[in-house]
Amino acid sequence: MKFTASIDIMPLPALLDPQGKAVSSNMKNIGLAGIDNVRIGKHITLEVEAANQAEAEAQVKEACEKLLTNQIMEQFEFRVEALATVAEAVKPIRAFQARVKSQTKLQERALLQKRRCDRIR
Repeated sequence: MKFTASIDIMPLPALLDPQGKAVSSNMKNIGLAGIDNVRIGKHITLEVEAANQAEAEAQVKEACEKLLTNQIMEQFEFRVEALATVAEAVKPIRAFQARVKSQTKLQERALLQKRRCDRIR
C-alpha cells in the first residue's frame, strides 16, 4: 500500500535561527511590523510503500532520524496518510456521471411524453 508523508523540520527552539532573524528584521522594512519571531525550516514530502500505516510511520521516522534531519540542531514532525488508489479516486466521478446519466434519461422521457401529448392534440 502506498502512503504519502509530509515532514516539517525546524531548528531547535534553543538555537539561534539566523535566516529567521534576518527575515524578522526585514518585515518592518516592508511595512509588516506586526510580524516577528520568524523561524525558517524545511518541508519535505515523500511516498512510502508499506504494508500498513504503522510500518509507513516507522520508515518515515527512521528516514528523518538517519538522513533528513540533524538531530543536534533540528526537530521534526510528520504526518502519514494513505494515498488513494485510482479506483478510489474515480468513485466520486463515476457517481456524478451516473447521476447525470439518470437525469438525462428522465429529461428524455419527459420530452418524449410531451411530444406524444402534442401529437394527440
